[in-house]
Amino acid sequence: MKTKSINFKHILWLPILLSALGLCAYFGQAWVYTHQLESNLDEGAYLYKGYLFVTGQYKIYQAYGPWSNHMPLSFLIPGYIQLVFGPGLDTGRYFMLALAFCTLAGVWVLSRRLGGEWWATASIWLLAINPVLIKMYSLAVSQGLIACMLVWSLVLTIGPGRTIREIGVGSLLASLMVLTRINMIPALPLLAVYILWQHGWKSGWLAILIMVVVQASFYVYYWPGILTAWARFVPPKFFPILSYWAKPGDAIPYWNPTTPWENKWLTIFRTIRYHFVFMVGAIASWLVWPLKDKLEQEGKYKSFIFLSGLLISLVIAHTWATLTQGYCVFCLEGYLAFFSFLGWLVLVTSFSSWRKELVWYQQMIIYTVILVLAAGIGYAAFEDFRQGILNLILNISIPRFLIGFTQGTTRLVNLRAILENKFYLDNRMFRRFDPMITGLALGLVILFLAFIARIVIRYRLSKHGKEVAPHTTSLAYYSLVFLLLIGVLLTPTRYLGGGKINYDCSGNVFRTYREAGEYLAKVIPEHSSIYWKGGLSVVPLLYIRNIRIFPPQINANYSYYLGGKSDELLRLGLWNEALNEQWLNSADFLLIEARYYRGNLKDEIKNSLKLKQLIELPATPEQVTCRPASQIRVFQRVH
Repeated sequence: MKTKSINFKHILWLPILLSALGLCAYFGQAWVYTHQLESNLDEGAYLYKGYLFVTGQYKIYQAYGPWSNHMPLSFLIPGYIQLVFGPGLDTGRYFMLALAFCTLAGVWVLSRRLGGEWWATASIWLLAINPVLIKMYSLAVSQGLIACMLVWSLVLTIGPGRTIREIGVGSLLASLMVLTRINMIPALPLLAVYILWQHGWKSGWLAILIMVVVQASFYVYYWPGILTAWARFVPPKFFPILSYWAKPGDAIPYWNPTTPWENKWLTIFRTIRYHFVFMVGAIASWLVWPLKDKLEQEGKYKSFIFLSGLLISLVIAHTWATLTQGYCVFCLEGYLAFFSFLGWLVLVTSFSSWRKELVWYQQMIIYTVILVLAAGIGYAAFEDFRQGILNLILNISIPRFLIGFTQGTTRLVNLRAILENKFYLDNRMFRRFDPMITGLALGLVILFLAFIARIVIRYRLSKHGKEVAPHTTSLAYYSLVFLLLIGVLLTPTRYLGGGKINYDCSGNVFRTYREAGEYLAKVIPEHSSIYWKGGLSVVPLLYIRNIRIFPPQINANYSYYLGGKSDELLRLGLWNEALNEQWLNSADFLLIEARYYRGNLKDEIKNSLKLKQLIELPATPEQVTCRPASQIRVFQRVH
């Protein structure tokens, strides 16, 4: 008796159900990470500066105020959220949970529009099985905010049939996005050109008008301080007006690391590792370059070109900023969280139109890219590797006489020992090369599996008397498909998206930070001046009312300079050693995290304690349970 096969395409409720389960899986993890991740410098700065600005204690771009190093909405949005729901880390992170829901909904809508219900379901699950990306969107920083604004500006403008109202709101969102983070500026002109191309002159000029009016309004209102955001990237010699906000030439940034190229390659491949399916999906789509006629028949050609151009421009801009500016080389993996879902949309838009018959040189390029990616991902994951292929090979012992070793009492000698003695290779080299060679081996396995799959599929087609045309599908096509499938399977593991980030922690950070902050609020009287070295994040200060801070300390060493004129630095929200000494010797309270209580700072405080200029109060509870010496030591000045 012949049984009927189940056609899942016609079970309309199934993709909806699976999407809902994917949402549950995402938010189950996000809820845990929201409560566990240690706060970082950017998170504390956005939350605290934002609250200071919206409560009127300081103004954005105010001279001698906090370092306003970003566009205004990056501070005002978290500030007003706290004004409504109360200041604190919990408010900021719960807001990010709400934004994450909106982001996932937007990606689902776009994936469904461009590819169908099952692509939409896959988009939710790809986000749900990537722990690193969930963690990035759980912190109260601008990644989650920008991702939400970007995806909904695209929902309202991408594809034919958008109404004039949708295009207007989408253009408004895109403009506000750039007023939140200036690094998203390439999106505005590209979106305007796309709207003109896809929706016609009327819609295009409306979009341009909205973008210009919104941008101009903010620039007029915050002029000229808003130029601070541009002064970080544009040399004043090209625009002399920026020189007023540029860092003083005689001051040297304290945080100015010199990064070797091996670490720059490391950050590039680690970024691809954390966003693997999204980035490799886009790369694969460009390698096969889909058939234009088929894309046009499906009404997706213009969307494919726009999404590809937007992704490429944003990747280039952020890679340039991280690898050439030097201030944050390992920030690239976090920066791609602003927009990495664009790679998925490129894949969804083009996959049905991929070229399956490829000429020999296209195939050779694809094989090379697969092997380079596999080796590079292995290289980037060296910290999470235990033992790979190289380690297994080097643990093999061979007879001593085969290599001419005469010294020693044992008959066998270890290959690792031979290489260490003969070529002076150290353990660090093995740690780097082992995962890279293992990754390369995995790349070869992917090519082999694609080869076997092609043979099996050709055999089954021939057996059932199918047309010959599918037989011509290139091995490179199967290789790309297998690369993506293996990437999906490995995404939740430590080799890809399951790796650690710097802020992994345990316990309930909402409780521990609040307890530390509330203790400080009890022992510090109102209107007291505070010297802060209480940790990278100033989150505990959110729980203290009516205190006077030294604003440049919010950004810790990132706003600290060696040398320079103190008044000029202070005007820009920066500081140096002279200002540090001045504040250290004048503040009513010194708040020092235990791990920073060392060196010259410790000597100065101990001397002041001996002279009875300071007294030490009991320290706060630990700010986080996962890191030793996280309690804040409290010193009060005796007047």
